[in-house]
Amino acid sequence: MPASFAYGRRNGRLIHVHELDESQDRGLKCACICWDCGRQLQAHLGTQKAWHFQHHVEDANCNPQPMTLLHAFVRDELASRRSLRIPAVMVLSELDVFDVPVSEFVTVPAEEHVFKSAQAELRGEGVQPDVVFEQENGATLALEVRYSHAVDEEKLARLKTNYQIAVEFDVSDLPSGGITREQLEVVLAQSRRWKWLVNWNVRYAENQARLRLEWAKTSWRAGTLHNKV
Repeated sequence: MPASFAYGRRNGRLIHVHELDESQDRGLKCACICWDCGRQLQAHLGTQKAWHFQHHVEDANCNPQPMTLLHAFVRDELASRRSLRIPAVMVLSELDVFDVPVSEFVTVPAEEHVFKSAQAELRGEGVQPDVVFEQENGATLALEVRYSHAVDEEKLARLKTNYQIAVEFDVSDLPSGGITREQLEVVLAQSRRWKWLVNWNVRYAENQARLRLEWAKTSWRAGTLHNKV
């Protein structure tokens, strides 16, 4: 059976089948090619089955996997941007409060980043993030799109060495049928999908939380002693 999938490439950009116009883009009129092999695709926009793409000429050697296509779509869409808003992210941290480890959720406020350039799959020193953004001041932000495995400790260490800021965006639970650009805007605003890998503001939020806990503990001690007197 010919492989069917939800993304095709048109004018150099991945497009979801639900972004097509059913009155104008049926069959070969969609003017799309396969992301993997570059062959012509035809768009099936009927009413009996879910909309999908198939190769115009069947190719048993080309069978793009849905999550791989979704990953490529998100990566390329983000690489085409010159700004990115990362919502407030909650981080579970282990804080040292008067030599006692305390687990505490800290919140890193939302951040708005503006870039002068972005490139997908740009290789650094022993690491190749999904997207590398460059800011006007020369600082770089590395972005990883998580669709199967989270960034491991080895890769994290290399990201810390190569980039001033690094963040992970999780798409692993999105439908295998993919999402449209409009739907991408919705998931980008979901805090739970973001994880800071490298960011000075995480350390700052942790220090603020630690100071708050130390103050509360000192105040409680002072109040206890006062009551005893």
